[in-house]
Order: sequence, then C-alpha cells, then structure tokens
Amino acid sequence: MSASFSTHCLLWKHCSPLIKDFCLIVRRAGGNCDELLDQSYEEDSRHALAISSEGLPIGYARLGDSGDLDRMVIVPGEDTEQIAFALQQILQRYANQESAYA
Repeated sequence: MSASFSTHCLLWKHCSPLIKDFCLIVRRAGGNCDELLDQSYEEDSRHALAISSEGLPIGYARLGDSGDLDRMVIVPGEDTEQIAFALQQILQRYANQESAYA
C-alpha cells in the first residue's frame, strides 16, 4: 500500500502508455481492467491517474462526455477510499474549469 501519491489529469494521448502499465499492475494484484484497454477514446478526453511515490500508477478514472465520472479502477490492496476521493476531486476541478469557460 502506498503511503503517498499524486493525482494528474491528462489527455488520453498523453496517458495511454501509462494505462497499459496500470493494467499490468492491476492484473498482478488480482484485479481486472481489460475494459480500459478495449476502449477507444477521443484524443482530447480527460483521464486522471494516481501515481504512487514510487512512480507507479495505482488508480485511474475517466471523465465522461457529460462531465461526470465515467469509470474508475484502483489497484487492489491500495487505499481505495483515499485514491477514489482524490481522483474524483481532480476530475471535478477540471470539469468546473471547463464549464466556467463554456
């Protein structure tokens, strides 16, 4: 379990290589995230990653077309509640900024 992590809001074209690494980590921990790899996303769609202090992706979330949280996956054994909250927060801040400029 990671003691600390950071969250990042990224465009799909910038985070897709990390998603592949993330899915490998999830599988090794006994989880499933095949649906993330099976999806095709718009290049400008927004995704959030939680990165451990060791530099490993430990959480993922996607902002849906409607501006709501669309999908979330967290590596089994990590602090699910804390990571989920942080991923929701970063995507919500992004959505609020986007609506302010619309």
